[in-house]
Amino acid sequence: MADISEALLLRKCREGEEEGFRQFFDMFRGYIYSLCYRMAESREEVLDLCQESYLAIFRGIKTVRPGCPLKPWVRRVTLNVCLNHRRRRMARIREEVAAWAGHLDPLDAGSLSAAGTSQDGPAGQVELGEIRDMLQRAMEALSVEQRMALVLFHQEGLSYEEICEETGWPLGTVKTNLFRARKALARAIGDYRK
Repeated sequence: MADISEALLLRKCREGEEEGFRQFFDMFRGYIYSLCYRMAESREEVLDLCQESYLAIFRGIKTVRPGCPLKPWVRRVTLNVCLNHRRRRMARIREEVAAWAGHLDPLDAGSLSAAGTSQDGPAGQVELGEIRDMLQRAMEALSVEQRMALVLFHQEGLSYEEICEETGWPLGTVKTNLFRARKALARAIGDYRK
């Protein structure tokens, strides 16, 4: 596929051109998958979130103002899909737990530290894999808000203010979610090193 400008791509999608949608998909599928992967708990959930995100994006493509960059809009739609999915899932879980137990215990997911390997070569690769798995499990244990704040700040490189704009959260909430997420990951790294 030849490179296409975002403005032309947006125009093609707004006019309902199948080729425009295909080009849009090709341009953003890796990015959307990456965001969903970081917010999901299983491969099946990643694929579901990607599909929901594509549908939401293509339904809302006409709301994008011409001249605006597409990536921030795609990120916002995708993260909203992930957040809404997580909220629905947590509501179902709470209802099931409440039905069985009659009450709920609040979920409490408590600094992102460097976790270097102690060796090079194959043993170092195995250790890196273990660290990656441990971090993935620690990320899955975070609340969706903490995970989102962490992903937006450390992986997407957004500032506190940009995260506030993306999520609609007050600055204090952004800082609190980042602090708690980092603390939980640091605890997981500390437990791993013991």
